[in-house]
Amino acid sequence: VRPGAMGGAESAGGIGGFNGQAGLMYGYARQELIGRPVERLVPDRFRRGHSRHRATYASNPRTRPMGAGIALFGLRKDGTEFPAEISLASIDTEAGTLTMAAIRDITERLRAEAKVEEALHRQAIIAAILEAEAAERARIATALHDDTVQVMTASSVMLDRVAQAVKRYADPDVATLIARAQTVVEDATERTRRLTFELRPAVLHELG
Repeated sequence: VRPGAMGGAESAGGIGGFNGQAGLMYGYARQELIGRPVERLVPDRFRRGHSRHRATYASNPRTRPMGAGIALFGLRKDGTEFPAEISLASIDTEAGTLTMAAIRDITERLRAEAKVEEALHRQAIIAAILEAEAAERARIATALHDDTVQVMTASSVMLDRVAQAVKRYADPDVATLIARAQTVVEDATERTRRLTFELRPAVLHELG
């Protein structure tokens, strides 16, 4: 297992040393950084704040994560940046207190988290669409049950009354036409009921 990236800063803020992994991470050779301000490894927009945080830590050094709750970035030699996670610890030496930093490039982790967040966002959108679709299906099913089926049922009843009245006149042609009309209405009613059940079965249980 390769060691993690490690670097040390003197109390005055100069880089006292770093290991090979840190060199690879930032793109520097050892001789390029020793004694240089640690702010060289920090993007320009964060350097002023970093100096203040470094001074604050120097006044009360202890093992802790750096910039908890704040997005941290490292600056490579080629000018590119990378998101970083940094833990600090202090070591007392004959030359004074040395601040040690364990540095981790979290680019891949953030990408993975972004993918998970994107997937969760897509799931939330799909769930909202399905919920809206279910609500619309329920609305249509209720409308069919409360309006269309009731009207068709009433039409069938009225046709039955007309059929009974026509029998008195013994007109077979009219009776046949009425019977056909009754069949059509009853078939349409049954189809509408099946459609209602397919749209929202619960409606039939709730409304009877």
